[in-house]
Amino acid sequence: MRNVNFNLAIFGCLCILLVTVQSAKQCMTVYGQVKCGSRAPETPVFIKLYDEDTGGPDDWMDEGYASKSGYFQLHGCASDPFGTTIDPMLRIYHMCKGEGYRRTVVVPKESVKAGEYRFNATIDLNIDEERNVQHKYELPQCSSLKTSTGKPYEKEKFKPICLTLNKRTQAVKNGFNNNNKQSKSNNKT
Repeated sequence: MRNVNFNLAIFGCLCILLVTVQSAKQCMTVYGQVKCGSRAPETPVFIKLYDEDTGGPDDWMDEGYASKSGYFQLHGCASDPFGTTIDPMLRIYHMCKGEGYRRTVVVPKESVKAGEYRFNATIDLNIDEERNVQHKYELPQCSSLKTSTGKPYEKEKFKPICLTLNKRTQAVKNGFNNNNKQSKSNNKT
């Protein structure tokens, strides 16, 4: 019996080692533009890049604000067990319809090998979609934003709104603040 427990412990350690060794870090940059219908968003749009994981929490890769023209650039890294390709996705927090919503947009897995993905079309946040759920959220302070790599912005148009103007003043001017209460909310990040 003692020998069986020892063998199981060794097997468990080897499995953990195998998963760790074969979990190579995969990095990518995602570029795109969001709009509210045909116009640039009037309130800040906050975007998070995640690696979607089944059976566990999703891995955060990067986050930031879209520019005042709606452009964004996010760059981050993640790894999945056994060397499988990561499943990148965006969570876009917006108020295009006057209330807080979270849109989830899947980034094609095929783009991971290339290391970057550029959305060919503008992401219209006004379109009703199954993955667009009503959601209460707070706008983080620009100084508290996490960054995974500190990679510089490719072009001025990708520079987030909080780096080009006082985001808090702009958000309040547009009728949104961190104390905004909404009747229907979903607090899942």
